Amino acid sequence: MTRASVHTLRPLPELDYHDSRSVLLPVQITALQAWNLMTAGQGPLMRLAFRTRDGISSLLLPVGPAHKLIVNSYLKRLKRKLQGMEP
Repeated sequence: MTRASVHTLRPLPELDYHDSRSVLLPVQITALQAWNLMTAGQGPLMRLAFRTRDGISSLLLPVGPAHKLIVNSYLKRLKRKLQGMEP
């Protein structure tokens, strides 16, 4: 597995929050393909629910814990989809 360089708006120690995740996938895809696969199939109600949740949690909670839960869910869904695409 290779690590791509990541560009942030500030050095990592100066950021309020930074999270990095990785998962071994059964097929090679680009980051954009992974994002599109992870977020595909979310209807307008789900998008509205995420926006509402993010808006409320940004006022009350740190973003980090919610972000980790969402990313973990996306990565699991991506891995399941790609396992079905293996040659």
